[in-house]
Amino acid sequence: MDGQPAPVDELTLHFAGIRVGRGRHEVRVRYEPRLWRVSLMWLGLALFGVWIGVEELGGRKRIERRNRVRSAA
Repeated sequence: MDGQPAPVDELTLHFAGIRVGRGRHEVRVRYEPRLWRVSLMWLGLALFGVWIGVEELGGRKRIERRNRVRSAA
């Protein structure tokens, strides 16, 4: 609140609130669930693994095709 961290009160199961005094205030709320960040990291690693696997498989198929062409000639 007003550029400084403020304690957040749990009002209900789905709502949170910040106590403010009278007058005008600037309140910024940012929510970053930890699970989201960890999930994105694992997703990135999994996609990287799939990419490496596809590249490896594609490389083997190219080599096999090249060997078949050379042996047929």
